[in-house]
Amino acid sequence: MKSLPLKYEAIMLRRGFVPIVAIIALALVALLSGTVIVAWRTTFLDSYLPQNVKEFFGKESIQAPMTSDSQEPSSEDSETTAEDPTKNWKTYTNTELRFSFKYPKDWGKSGAQTGIVSLESSDGLVELNVYKDFQGGFEHWSSVEAKDYYTADELLVPVAIMYGEEDPNEVTVFGGPYDMQPNLSLFYLFNKIDYPDGLGIFELIWSTFKFL
Repeated sequence: MKSLPLKYEAIMLRRGFVPIVAIIALALVALLSGTVIVAWRTTFLDSYLPQNVKEFFGKESIQAPMTSDSQEPSSEDSETTAEDPTKNWKTYTNTELRFSFKYPKDWGKSGAQTGIVSLESSDGLVELNVYKDFQGGFEHWSSVEAKDYYTADELLVPVAIMYGEEDPNEVTVFGGPYDMQPNLSLFYLFNKIDYPDGLGIFELIWSTFKFL
């Protein structure tokens, strides 16, 4: 077979080379297009893309993964347990009548000592008496309010809040007798003007009350 002149051989080589270059170019275009589609539709490449490219694609900036130091606290950690306001209080226990309760640490025995246990605040403005088989009478009251309080054993126990007839600020809280201890009753006395948080203190005391 007769050989072609060199210039024709060069032309044929270039013609054969052109399709190869075109195929490679098309492959690169397809690869680039695929990369663009992946970057646009997924977050697979987000961590590798420059910020300006992500902004071009309309993607939000990628936040660094949270470390153990920056993790949000669990529900158990976020819940703060309130400190028990009665933890430093004194405790009175009567084994004969099978009951106990806590009272403020600055309280002491009442000079009157009218019940099986009689306590009063350090300023003498609050008095608490617990009686066995109470036989006394009741004075006249301007009004009486019934209220339930929880004991330390989660027993809902009713008490009567009685306001003085002559001075409605004179308050007496009466409780008893109770099914758990039928011969037990208590009186808690204070003046709302002198001791505005009297009922709050009583509720705390009553929340520590236990029938043994």
